[in-house]
Order: sequence, then C-alpha cells, then structure tokens
Amino acid sequence: MTTLLKFELKRAFINRMFVISVLSGCAISLVQTISFTLPAAHNLLVADEIYPPTIYNSYLGLTDSDVYTFVYYIIFPLFAALPFSASYLTDLKSGYVKEIFTRGKKVNYMTAKLIAVFLSAGAAAVIPLLFNLWSTALLVPAVIPDASTGFFVIFSDYFAADIFYSHPMVYIMIYDILLFFTSGVLACTALAFSYVFKYSALVMVTPFFVFMAISFGSSLISEKLPINISNWILPNQTNQPLNLGAAIAELLVIFVVTCAVYYIKGLKDETY
Repeated sequence: MTTLLKFELKRAFINRMFVISVLSGCAISLVQTISFTLPAAHNLLVADEIYPPTIYNSYLGLTDSDVYTFVYYIIFPLFAALPFSASYLTDLKSGYVKEIFTRGKKVNYMTAKLIAVFLSAGAAAVIPLLFNLWSTALLVPAVIPDASTGFFVIFSDYFAADIFYSHPMVYIMIYDILLFFTSGVLACTALAFSYVFKYSALVMVTPFFVFMAISFGSSLISEKLPINISNWILPNQTNQPLNLGAAIAELLVIFVVTCAVYYIKGLKDETY
C-alpha cells in the first residue's frame, strides 16, 4: 500500500497537467493582483487621510467587487480536476490497472488512487491563492480590519466574523482549508464517472458539472438553502454566509456516494 501510494502521489504531483493547472490558477491570481491590488497600493502612496488598503480587503476572495474572484471560485473545480482526476480511466483503458491487480490487492491501488486525486486536487486549487496572498502582501500592509471603517465585506452575523476582525490570517487559512477539501471531494467524483464515460476529457470536467449542478439546483429550490457550493465557498460571503455544519455534511454525502460507486463497481469487476 505504501509503495503504491508513493507512486500514485508522484504521478499526481509530478506531471504536466498539475503544472498547467497551478500556472493557470496563478495567472488569474497575478492578473487580480495587477488589476486590483496594484492600483490600491498606488493610492496608499498618494493619499494621506483615508484608511489604507490592506491584505484583508485586497486578497482574492475578500474583495467586494472583483471579477477575478468570481471567475476563480467558479472554475476552481476544473483546476482541481485537471492534474489527476482522469488517471483512473486512463489506467483502465491502458491495461495498467489489470497489471497492478495481478500483483496486489485491488483495494490498495484504488485507495492510493483516491488519496492521490484528492491531495493533488486540493493543492492545485489552493496554491494559486497562497501565491495571491504572497503577492498581495508585497504591495499592501497587513493592517488588522476595523469594522467601523466600512471598508471590509465581512459583517457581524457572518461565519467567523469575530475571527476575521481579530485574527484575519486565521480566517483566510480556514477558507483555504475548506477550499482544499472541497476541491478534493469534487475531483474524486471523476473516479466514479470513470465507469460512465469513455473519454478522459469528459471524466475530467465532471467535477465542474457536479459543482454547477448542485449550485444551480439548490438555487432553484431556494436561495437560502445552505448547500449552494458556489455561494458558501466564497471567503467574502457576499452571496450567502457560510453554514459550516451544512457544508461539511454536504461534502461528506458527496464523498460517501462517490466512494460507494467507485469501490463497489471497481472491486466487483474482474476484467477491464
């Protein structure tokens, strides 16, 4: 199991698609920094009597009117899926899975694959945000937010508002961790869809369509339904305050259903 896991992790992280995914996310991050944060930093130099721009209202996800935040938090499932989510189908079609199964237990390979997909997806989605945090910190100061200024988008009734106004970096890390797990769970859905589609490209985009189906479907039922991922994943909470319990329960349901299909079908099939 350990050898298989190391090998799958190496395949997941040391490959062209992982690099493309991270660089694509970093490109959006960089454009946001140049378009939004850099002008704010310039204003910091020329204005004397206004509350200064800070990391905590310039960082990707914490702005109040930033198209790049909207774009990134809509397409992040694609960044998450790109590195390794279609690898299971590729292994099935190439005969690699059959070769592995003759050497060891099926469940060990499948578990190693699941972990590698999950971790590579989370890393691919979060690394661009860490890059944005670093680039933003180069330009504007880390002034602790002050709710009385009206320059910050987090209101008192929002999730973890007290943490945002006392330990804002912890607040950012909470949302980055949440994005990591959400990305991992969504990317793993591609494993279940590897039994449905014959083409890697279709399998690769299924996490995005699962994300959109849940988000759009929940909004049709009720705008207040706390399972709209596209709403609660946003750190600025402008569309909907996060209900952490509901979000965790939703991710668990998706993950359990995914694992059930993935393992039951995979362990049952004898030939590929």
